[in-house]
Amino acid sequence: MLKSAFAVAAVGASLTFSTVGVGLPTQSRAEESAIATVLSKHAGSVVTVKFLLAMQENEREAEAGGLVIDPAGLILVSNLEIGGSIGRGRESAQAKEIRVLIGDDTQGLPAKIIGRDTELELAWVQLDKPAEKPLAFVDPAKGVTVKVGDELVAIDRMNKYYDRVAVGLELEVGGLTTKPRNLIIPSGGPLQWIGLPVFSESGGFVGVSVVQPVGGDEDEPMAQRNMGRVSPFDRGLKVLPAAEVASATARAIEAHKSGKELGAEEAKPAAKPEVQPGEKPEGDGMPGEKP
Repeated sequence: MLKSAFAVAAVGASLTFSTVGVGLPTQSRAEESAIATVLSKHAGSVVTVKFLLAMQENEREAEAGGLVIDPAGLILVSNLEIGGSIGRGRESAQAKEIRVLIGDDTQGLPAKIIGRDTELELAWVQLDKPAEKPLAFVDPAKGVTVKVGDELVAIDRMNKYYDRVAVGLELEVGGLTTKPRNLIIPSGGPLQWIGLPVFSESGGFVGVSVVQPVGGDEDEPMAQRNMGRVSPFDRGLKVLPAAEVASATARAIEAHKSGKELGAEEAKPAAKPEVQPGEKPEGDGMPGEKP
């Protein structure tokens, strides 16, 4: 369905931009309510992860978005946002002094990284101590499937200058693919940030936004790959389905319990990562540092 309006809604307020023209319908209240529904159900599970990012001899404060996926304090984040690299490159930055900001808390609770999956572009952060009260959370194992044309809502939090308000973004399922893995191709809105949880219009967990290789042989440098035609959808962010997130989370937890690094058996001698922390991946919509 083609939309004639783009809506951004924050908790407690909404702002609608409508295209006016002959024969173009304005956005209906029913369409706007999807954002309100998803924010009311899940805004509390979307948190901010603060840390010091150490790169060689330099350190700087940084933040990443996070989704609480266990009431005791397990948080899903973008591997790239928290100092990781994409693909098979070794990590070249270290996230230190990690703290998780939940609700109105401005100090944060101490936490640590317990696992990374560089192929799927995911990482997991665990609170050092279980939360005193069960946290609002989203269980990836109870995610929902979608079909082409279904409406979606992604949630992000703005930065401290905007009181870290939760914001909803309307999208649609533009396509589905099984290569190089199961992925949802979003359409109808500018999905411009990694690590965002994505929900159905009724609030079911659909997946998280990730950056994926554009194509070609991953062992070859990007400039040497034979990728054929590359469309904006090839370069844009994808949504990793809930089932894939749940499976990866189970593997990460098991690897952490056994003292192994997730994916260590496939590790290769250090090759330059396709994307270094702080760099923009090849393609659209992936700034290196969140404003």
